[in-house]
Amino acid sequence: MFVHGYSTGRSRTFPYEASRVGPLWLMRDAERKNPRDYRSEEWVVHDVAAEEADAIVRQHARPGFAVSVVIANDESDGPARTAYKALGYRLLRTEGFFVQPLRWIPSPPALVLIERVRTAERAAQLRKIMRRRPIATDLLGDGAPFPSMWRSKATISLGASAA
Repeated sequence: MFVHGYSTGRSRTFPYEASRVGPLWLMRDAERKNPRDYRSEEWVVHDVAAEEADAIVRQHARPGFAVSVVIANDESDGPARTAYKALGYRLLRTEGFFVQPLRWIPSPPALVLIERVRTAERAAQLRKIMRRRPIATDLLGDGAPFPSMWRSKATISLGASAA
């Protein structure tokens, strides 16, 4: 969920793809006309040996990449730090990863009506209203990467309002 959510946020200016490459997740720009315009890509590693992850990354990565290693709260990060340092990586930063089970969050009554955008026509209407790039077609419909996140009983009208 994190990888898809992060990639969707980065897609506001140019499509940013999330995909699996073996046991790793890859987040990077979609194909561009000019290779100099690529933003750095990020490889997300969890429960994979540093040597295996490095081999996969070096085989598939574009120039300018970062490797993010996700470690459980109860695990020591020492072995991962040592293994990646031995492979020539340098630590840029460490960040906590907040995990909150959604079932613990109460559902307040809806103050606005919300509708999931499922069609290209509705995405075009939303694009006009927001004056932004339209929602990518692979994020529409029931086959979208995170459909359960958008389940709601509410709707929003994108039609013209009476003024």
